[in-house]
Amino acid sequence: MTIDFGISRNHFEKHIQGKKPYLFKNAICNHGIDWHLVNQLIGRHDHTSSNFKILKNGLILKYDYLGKV
Repeated sequence: MTIDFGISRNHFEKHIQGKKPYLFKNAICNHGIDWHLVNQLIGRHDHTSSNFKILKNGLILKYDYLGKV
């Protein structure tokens, strides 16, 4: 399986990583997963899990987007 993000690593690290969301549609070829399934999985994910992180100019604390849990 090949992955093509369509941007250089330097551009990603300088302008995107940890700063803004970036959707890499069609980066993986022949994977058999469609965006409908991806959207369903994201919707079912436990947002309180330590594996789920939101970044905007750094990590946003769960308290800031979930309130008290």
